[in-house]
Amino acid sequence: MKRPEILSPAGSPEALRAAVNAGADAVYLAGEAFGARAYAKNFTREELCDGTKYAHERGVKLYVTVNTLVVDREMEELREYIAFLCGLPVDGLIVQDLGVAKLIRSWAPELPLHASTQCACHSLDGVRELHALGFSRVVLARELSLANIAKIARESPCELEVFVHGALCFSHSGQCLMSAVIGRRSANRGRCAGPCRLPYAVEGGRMRHQLSLKDLCAAEKLPELTRLGVASFKIEGRMKRPEYVSSVTRTYATAVRYGVKPGKREIDSLGEIFSRSGFTSEYLDGSSSRDMFGMRGEEPSGKYEAALRRERELAAEVPVERTLGAVDFALVVRADEHIALTARSGGAEVTVAGELPERARTRPLTEELCERQLRKTGGTGFEAGKITCTLGEGLTVPASALNALRRQALAELEAKLSGERAIPFCAETKPVRGRPPEELGLVASFRYLKQLPEEVGTLRTAFFPLEAYDGKLPELPEIMKRVTPGVLLPRVVTDAERGAVRQELERLRSHGVREALCGNIGLLPLLRELGFEITADISMNAMNSWSLEALQELGVARALCSAELSTAQIRDLTKPLPCGVFAYGRLPLMVSENCLRRNELGCTGRCKLPTTLTDRTGETFLILPERGCRNLIVNSKPLYFADRREELVRAGASFLYLYFTDEERDVCARVLRDYTCGGGEKPEQFTRGLLTRGVL
Repeated sequence: MKRPEILSPAGSPEALRAAVNAGADAVYLAGEAFGARAYAKNFTREELCDGTKYAHERGVKLYVTVNTLVVDREMEELREYIAFLCGLPVDGLIVQDLGVAKLIRSWAPELPLHASTQCACHSLDGVRELHALGFSRVVLARELSLANIAKIARESPCELEVFVHGALCFSHSGQCLMSAVIGRRSANRGRCAGPCRLPYAVEGGRMRHQLSLKDLCAAEKLPELTRLGVASFKIEGRMKRPEYVSSVTRTYATAVRYGVKPGKREIDSLGEIFSRSGFTSEYLDGSSSRDMFGMRGEEPSGKYEAALRRERELAAEVPVERTLGAVDFALVVRADEHIALTARSGGAEVTVAGELPERARTRPLTEELCERQLRKTGGTGFEAGKITCTLGEGLTVPASALNALRRQALAELEAKLSGERAIPFCAETKPVRGRPPEELGLVASFRYLKQLPEEVGTLRTAFFPLEAYDGKLPELPEIMKRVTPGVLLPRVVTDAERGAVRQELERLRSHGVREALCGNIGLLPLLRELGFEITADISMNAMNSWSLEALQELGVARALCSAELSTAQIRDLTKPLPCGVFAYGRLPLMVSENCLRRNELGCTGRCKLPTTLTDRTGETFLILPERGCRNLIVNSKPLYFADRREELVRAGASFLYLYFTDEERDVCARVLRDYTCGGGEKPEQFTRGLLTRGVL
């Protein structure tokens, strides 16, 4: 069984060296753009060059995060950056944006792509779709249980990477818009402001840190994750200091290398370096409870400083020796011929020539003397292997000459091994083929069938959640007289839940429901198989023209643009398929694996009813129940754009999307009239969302 890779974070050159010297097999980091930790120190181009060389000299791989959503006007900068990374070359890129992945595949087909956890992949079908798009590795969602990971691992067509230590987000990654909506700081663009670390009150409860999870620690799960065949164990922490990186890396690398679980003493030491009220591994156990929550308090200065000092001392005393491998030497010293030294390692070979040997006056050259000089490879990243010497009689060579030959040979060998040929790069960017926008129409989603008004204006399709159809299928013929019914899919469906979802979709299909609004790539294969016409939801994060094209190639018929785009950025898009804009409703901000009502109040039997979450400023967000005892947190105010509908038309929208949550039927009717006619009475409280301002 292959030993899993230990993948460590580096937010600075100091952290990179700490990770390598503590035993990391690979390090992930970001340059000064396109990385999901914009507030880390990150790496300049010169530091990326030095960091790649430092890692490769020691047999450590280096992955670069290019895991933000990218808008059309940034693509030229991205293209130049990828060309630079190919020239180093790096060992892989971590990517979220499907359009970015599509472009990188055309620019540099040989460059390995890893699907970021921001892709929100939590099923085998999701892994298969990402692999078909060209990803060789998928970072699984952090909310998955060991049982779910086992199911995926048994049939995965590519490598799997799993987080084993570090911060946990309350929302499924790639599905959070709270930071963007509150302060324009987009988590999908690397600028998350961390609103989940602030205090909130669930209706009926007290103000406390309701969304702040403890850090993950999967140390006790390492043997099982290894047996499942997980290829890479990932440590979170690009915002952390080098001592943290060193401590966590050493602990996990030692555990994996020797096949043991870290003991209580080691775990306690990790907690002293950094934790949020301790650690949790509940998601891996298949559970979620109030015990998962915690906050980082004030540092107990004495204990914390002692932990940092202890780690610095440990790192200085016992660095893990990492090499490029063994190098074999063959030395030839013959009379009247230049000294020749051949070095071989990892399938590469170089030969360098020195001066002519001299006749020995006293002590001739011996194999023992030659071997002693050639074994001095310290500090080069190599270790000496087999050494053969062919020596003429009565000859001598100065030790300094042998040392110079050794240094030259190793330098050239290193250039051949760690400075391999640049990854081929094609500078051409194939343009997206657009199409004229179709006639503007309306589509909407409702939580309940009873919200659908008698008069629907220009509403074309009404999507309802799977649960809304329970016991209501006899009402479908009447609904079909007014509008085309569709199904709104859950944002998270694990492999354990897929069978039940399939049965419900088959039943709806047999009753004439033909359209689906889908927010996760893992559900696309099922919808294609059952013959649904697919509209991509905003959670598919279509931020640029190439992401729209990628969705079209996956069988999507229509797509909602990312809710983080401004009207100007929507206008920039070349639209290969009909595109819509989220134009009304409480914007979904987070989808969580934890049920806040259950955590705060216990299960009351009223889980189908919405409750509220209030922040410290008094803003109140709705908490809507989602399939699988999950929660969907939506914005405090509805987005309203009926009076500026023409701006969306000019931006090229083929349809407008209205998202109804807690509205009564008469409110739904009024909103439909407003968007059908263009204008009307604005809600008492509303927001223009990000359509007028975009995100940072």
